[in-house]
Amino acid sequence: MLQAGDIVINRINSVERLGRCGIVVSEPEQISVFGQNTVRIRANEESIDPFFLFTWMIHPYVKQYIQQNSKNSTSFQSSLNKRVLTELPVPEVKLPRQREFAEALGEYFAYIRTAGQIGETLKRLRQIWYDKIRFLLHIGMEESGTLNNYSQYEKENYWITPSGIVCFYDPEMKCIQVPAGEKRTLSLSQLPMDVEIHFLEDVRNAFEPAYGSLDHIRLRRIGINSVQVVRMRPVAYGAGRDESGDNVDQQLEKEGIISEQQDFGYIREQREVPFNSAETVVGFMKKQTQQHEIVYSRFLKLPAAARAYISRLSAFQQAVYEEFLLAIQPLAAHVVSKQVTFRAGKHRFAGYGIQDVIAAIQLLENTGLLEKRQGLYLDHYEDYKQGEERRQILDHRKRPISMDTWIYTEVRGKMVCD
Repeated sequence: MLQAGDIVINRINSVERLGRCGIVVSEPEQISVFGQNTVRIRANEESIDPFFLFTWMIHPYVKQYIQQNSKNSTSFQSSLNKRVLTELPVPEVKLPRQREFAEALGEYFAYIRTAGQIGETLKRLRQIWYDKIRFLLHIGMEESGTLNNYSQYEKENYWITPSGIVCFYDPEMKCIQVPAGEKRTLSLSQLPMDVEIHFLEDVRNAFEPAYGSLDHIRLRRIGINSVQVVRMRPVAYGAGRDESGDNVDQQLEKEGIISEQQDFGYIREQREVPFNSAETVVGFMKKQTQQHEIVYSRFLKLPAAARAYISRLSAFQQAVYEEFLLAIQPLAAHVVSKQVTFRAGKHRFAGYGIQDVIAAIQLLENTGLLEKRQGLYLDHYEDYKQGEERRQILDHRKRPISMDTWIYTEVRGKMVCD
């Protein structure tokens, strides 16, 4: 168990992250333990102060020492053993001087903590005033009869809904994804012009026929009283020929969006539909038939044993897994956390955070339902006169920033679940 003054250090990770550590500043209110990939260091306070030792553990010399003495494996993971840590050189400083240093360091931490709290308070106050200004602007525009969303939408960047939710444009999906709950309060006349809006479906469980279904409808407002209904029809890559005789693979590559895993793609079917100014999005969407006769679902492609195993997971774990079933690109843990919140609403999984997402991902990874990818880095698109190019995001040392990502895997053969 952990107590005040304990140092917890990462002992299994990539070589760049190996040795990261933190100190328990005050006695934990509840029973606390350190994880499997970490190790606890408890200082002998008769000869060394814990804060002094912690400061030494984050010194660049220690980082270099750890990298030189770590054990590497073929899975891109490095590890530390007890011998390397016990043989780490520690500066010899008299205990009174260490305690003086620790006291000054404690005051510094307290200053940083107080400054952080003040900063968070100022951010909340600023957001309150922004919300008030947005509300007054909304009322003023409504009274003048010139209500539109041009001031709230920046092309291929973001859209702020009338309720204040910021929704960003997805360059991979070529649309703006909006929480499902928003369509109950939005009217079609409030949608921004000339951009596809995808209202996300709510989280589902494995017993529902639509679990993992990729079929969805987008709306694109193209006039004062007309909207374009865009049906995104998923088809398996390598499906052969459709009824018209055109090669489906060629149609996908020409008009659709192909996933990085190359197992499916979207074919777009669009038509223009008139609407009245007071018509709500939820009422309009109910008129549109959603599912096709042949539903493409990654979940249905899994063996029966795998589907049975997933149906026994918690609602939160099933929601995490469905995010990967619905994703075109490999997903990082923080993206999954955001998407689950976006689809389920703020209160559906109250109390769940990024650590719960990581735990669910590791469970699915251990059963072979997700596969971890190494060597992926944060990147962005950089525009040129000739077009755009994907560039890696570099840190302050001009090195690419790695990220932990996972992809959906199709289980093959038999699966035995305890």
